[in-house]
Amino acid sequence: MKLAGKKPQARFHRDGFLFECISWIAAQQNASRRTYLKVPHIKATTQGMDGLMIELHSKKPLVVNSTIFEDKCTENPRNKFKSEVLKTFSEHHRHERSADLLSTAISLIKESGMNGSHATRAAERVLDVAYRTYRAALTVDSTFNTAAKRSSLFKDYTDLDRITPQQRVGATFVVKTPLRDWFDLLATRVVLALNQFETDYV
Repeated sequence: MKLAGKKPQARFHRDGFLFECISWIAAQQNASRRTYLKVPHIKATTQGMDGLMIELHSKKPLVVNSTIFEDKCTENPRNKFKSEVLKTFSEHHRHERSADLLSTAISLIKESGMNGSHATRAAERVLDVAYRTYRAALTVDSTFNTAAKRSSLFKDYTDLDRITPQQRVGATFVVKTPLRDWFDLLATRVVLALNQFETDYV
């Protein structure tokens, strides 16, 4: 499907939104009942952190881990990781985005049923890097589907100091066909599925 008359920037926004949805679905599949995730941006052009996942203690009103997501649909994954993803993570690591992080965390924690004051106290732990994970997800072609290439892709991740290797997650989504063509096809199928859903249930 060719996007006749559609500006390339709009196409990139669309693909980024779809990839963010893919990442969100993957995270949901491994989530426990005490895990809460920020929903993907409703609009493809919405700014702010790509995703946040909060994991609560099974019984106590405590955050046991928070995961900050950066999901990038790109044909230049190494450049995107170094120039944008790592930059954003570094800002979080230096507590330069604490206000946005804390407000998003409080909103998620309230979904568990905690009231405002309890949610605020529980969310304070998201500011402690000891309880934090960074998760970078990037689209790649099949040439990156080796351990050596993935290692080179996420080079410099160790610049985020004072955390363990397990707190630095690097995820790849391998697209074997041309990236934009693959997302064109996905977008077409999504629209068809939504139209069918509307016909059947709305």
